[in-house]
Amino acid sequence: KALYILSALSCISVTCSSGDSLNLAFETAENADLTVLGAEGLLNHEGSYALTVNEQCDYILKLSFKEHSSDQMGSGGNNFEGGCAQNSGSTVLEHNRNWLQFPDYVRETTGFDHASLYPRPCGLEPLGRRQPRYDVNFYNVPAYVRALWKCEVFSLPEQCAYSQPDALGRGHFSLPRLNNNADLIPNTPRSFQPYPSFPQALEYEGLMVARQDNIPLTYQGKFTIVSCDPH
Repeated sequence: KALYILSALSCISVTCSSGDSLNLAFETAENADLTVLGAEGLLNHEGSYALTVNEQCDYILKLSFKEHSSDQMGSGGNNFEGGCAQNSGSTVLEHNRNWLQFPDYVRETTGFDHASLYPRPCGLEPLGRRQPRYDVNFYNVPAYVRALWKCEVFSLPEQCAYSQPDALGRGHFSLPRLNNNADLIPNTPRSFQPYPSFPQALEYEGLMVARQDNIPLTYQGKFTIVSCDPH
């Protein structure tokens, strides 16, 4: 049966558990602090989900939410001449993390454990820093695994530094590739790739990939969703 994901250009978070020394920490939920993932439940955004099946027996998982004042989506102004300057120190540049846990039947049916919502009133560099947007990601790993997925960060908004002291940090810049086509990333739309000159990885998320021709060149006065996380 086919699985369709609505309401976002989103991808899957894929992590394997093998029992070796690098993965042992991920197999112990008690080691994780879920508060690092942000506000649980999407309560401010009146978040909800619906899992349905159509006449062709295709499962459809839809995530819905509403804009909230805490998103500060109007802070940047046209072309971000407002509070979005990287040296402003404004809270609009900080990650506004939110997430929603799916019940067991959704995970058993679709493989997705939870989803995250990031309001980004200033977008994200490099190309995405041109218009407000929401990032929505779906994950097929438990939330506690993502809470342990850490890296050393720099800049504002925080992102993973290119030089990492351990394998866990360096893993944020690693991508699975298909053996028969190295240009394709598993579980990701064909046109989605990392930024070629400035790859960006986020703590608790991994390497960000996007459809380059879907990123606006100028401010368009509306919100968009342009990126996803293949890990």
